Amino acid sequence: MNSGVVLLSRNPNLVAEVSRQLEGTHPLVSVDSLEAFRRQLENGTVVAALVHLDSHTLDHSSPGRFIAELDDAITSAPLYGLLDHDCP
Repeated sequence: MNSGVVLLSRNPNLVAEVSRQLEGTHPLVSVDSLEAFRRQLENGTVVAALVHLDSHTLDHSSPGRFIAELDDAITSAPLYGLLDHDCP
């Protein structure tokens, strides 16, 4: 990936909306797991990392633990989080 945005979300409507908003500026790579998110961050230049925090993306982790793992994965890009109302 070349200077793109990585989005961790399992919500197809959110992925479509972010893709529409970014059209023509930066490529979007959407992933649905923390492991896939880490791989994308390792594979190229990322201008921003977006994380949709909800019960599905947390995958049985506490929000605090999940954020700690994100912090370990991201070294050179700004991280933006979107919190859903169903997040514990």
